[in-house]
Amino acid sequence: MKAAGMITEAAVAQYEATYWSTKASLEDYGYSLHTTLGSLASLLAMTPADAGTRLFDAIRWEAVGDVDAFPSLDCTALTLRPDIRQAEARLMQAWYATAVARASLYPSITLTGKGITDFQFADFGKNLAASVLQPVFNAAGNRMRVKVARLQQEEALTAFTQTLCDAAIE
Repeated sequence: MKAAGMITEAAVAQYEATYWSTKASLEDYGYSLHTTLGSLASLLAMTPADAGTRLFDAIRWEAVGDVDAFPSLDCTALTLRPDIRQAEARLMQAWYATAVARASLYPSITLTGKGITDFQFADFGKNLAASVLQPVFNAAGNRMRVKVARLQQEEALTAFTQTLCDAAIE
């Protein structure tokens, strides 16, 4: 077109600049894709090639528009993430703390290491009465401990759910 006089030298230079700019953008895109696949692979505990295959399958299914055939990621891969394991451990700790608080509502009997020869029925009766009556006298405090433990358990469950959702989005 330049030889025929249809465009100027400036237009040719502009087209060349556009070509080289596009080629540089493709190089940047390739690097960005490579680092993203590495990050995705580390999150899913996969090799970058497997993560790339899943990503490109997802893009292909999305382009076709067949949402029902979309290859989903395994939820077991999420259980390998340390943030999810930590949130799960906190949830279990809160659950056990609630169980311990609930157990304080009931009487407890303590067995001591005294032998049969040292057994005193009067001492046994006093200890038994004290262990049975202690939850009665501390009932309000024990119920409050259970309530606080349940609220902490709900808070841990909310934190676990949020962590799980964040991990699934990532």
